[in-house]
Amino acid sequence: MRVWLALCFATLAIGQCFIEYTAHDQHGFPVPIIAIGVESAMYPEGNFLMDLDRRKLIHFEPGRLTFQTKPNGNVLTLTVRSSDGKTKSVVFGWSGCETHITFLWNEITSPDDSSSASLRGRVRGCNCAAGIWVRIVPMFGASNSSTWAEGVVSKRDCGFDFGATIRGERQIVVFGKNIDPFAVRAYNAQENGRHDLGVVDLGKECRAVGLSK
Repeated sequence: MRVWLALCFATLAIGQCFIEYTAHDQHGFPVPIIAIGVESAMYPEGNFLMDLDRRKLIHFEPGRLTFQTKPNGNVLTLTVRSSDGKTKSVVFGWSGCETHITFLWNEITSPDDSSSASLRGRVRGCNCAAGIWVRIVPMFGASNSSTWAEGVVSKRDCGFDFGATIRGERQIVVFGKNIDPFAVRAYNAQENGRHDLGVVDLGKECRAVGLSK
């Protein structure tokens, strides 16, 4: 028994390639899920979790799949299931040996449910005359080019107000100058209407990059 356990732990130790996966609802709260399928475009008929010869899987647990070696193919499809039986798949590129995938659960899936809205607020603690941009993107799930938007911070009064296609889910707001972001904020968006972030204090971040007043 001790020898068998030792061999198991030794096998786990050599496994260095892994996929970590998590799921969150539209407000950022975790959703328990478990992987039920990993497929490669090179083997469209095979599931690594079911086919022992192809998968090279040495450890399986909720939130993490560990492989002895990286599966063949750089494009994989990961399918997961929640406790209520709902399933979801995501296609992703796996170029390295370690990767992390996030699923957005209970998100709005119809394009008609994404609503035109506006995002506004005012930056405090920065020299806005230096030129600052602002960008909004969904926090979780696969990227979608129709659900991000960007605008500029007014050099005159540090305000920002721009149109965006925003779904009712947790969003990331990024502030930057030229090609470099320097501050990030997050908030839970509503589906419709005007999104007012109020006063966004970026004094600490602006001082760090030489943009303070």
